[in-house]
Amino acid sequence: MQRQGMFLIVCIFVLLGWSIWAYGTDRGTIQSGETRTGLQILVASAIDTWKFQGTAGDRILFNAETTAGALDPYIQLYPPSGGAREDYDYYGSLDHQLAESGEYTVTISDDYNDEVGTYNVSFLKIPGSVSSAEDPDGGPNASGQTIVGSAITPISDMDAFQFYGTVGDRILFNAETTAGTLDPYIQLYPPSGGAREDYDYYGSLDHQLVESGLYTVVVSDDYNNEVGTYNVSFSKNPSQVRPGIYNPLPANGANVSNFSGSFRWDAVSGATGYDLYFGENVTTALQKIGSNLSSPSRAFPALEFGKVYYWHVVAHTTTGDVQGPYWWFTTPVSYLLWTR
Repeated sequence: MQRQGMFLIVCIFVLLGWSIWAYGTDRGTIQSGETRTGLQILVASAIDTWKFQGTAGDRILFNAETTAGALDPYIQLYPPSGGAREDYDYYGSLDHQLAESGEYTVTISDDYNDEVGTYNVSFLKIPGSVSSAEDPDGGPNASGQTIVGSAITPISDMDAFQFYGTVGDRILFNAETTAGTLDPYIQLYPPSGGAREDYDYYGSLDHQLVESGLYTVVVSDDYNNEVGTYNVSFSKNPSQVRPGIYNPLPANGANVSNFSGSFRWDAVSGATGYDLYFGENVTTALQKIGSNLSSPSRAFPALEFGKVYYWHVVAHTTTGDVQGPYWWFTTPVSYLLWTR
């Protein structure tokens, strides 16, 4: 009888623990370029938390959109120092420049703690990766290039396209729906991480750049509640290629099975050296594994199976540093799968 009683008590605690986990939880880390779906706030007072690595001056875009139920997502952003929240939004879309460096926390709850529902989240950090294995849309966009078949799906999704520009360049960027009910919303963010330079709700942006470096164009639905496929076209005047870090190897999103390979990228004219950053970017920021490299390459560090790795290059020149995009690659799940 005592054993049965103890068993019953244990079951009750397990069920209670499971309920607590299900109603509000630490969702873990989210990477720039990722979208997570099917998340639930099951009791009105529940709070979900998300973590990401950031650096002071980075700009972050964080969307939370209800897919079922009456939940009204309320987003709050807390700094690594434990200080008061840096920003918040009652409408499910946060656009903020970070004030600190380290691991940030984002909380999601109902705005008045009286509704429940299911939601999606999407996250972008500028600078940061603009795609992920689950959402490969986005990436570099050259002047004169049209990219077809991109998709905003599910709701809350954001796609990001990047190009190098110089102060005074004029850019034209069009996004046109090809299927679905998507209403393309275009936002242009500068290299410095500052506030967006321009935006357009009608899928056509015409703008003169005020900074030099790597720009990011973000495409989403205007109210984050519709989905669809679309094409983008980009033109820059003058069209000449501006200084930047181009043609990475491994290519963005590649699966790397040769662990004895190396990082490579096109040389930058006038570069005096390159810094290479690498890591998983989960609990710690990317680590510098190459300092002032004399050539645009470096052997891989030790890699593990079943990982997603991120890397980033900075070129030093006499006129200033050239910041590269943030790229990612995967490794096979296991040695056995790799050798089959």
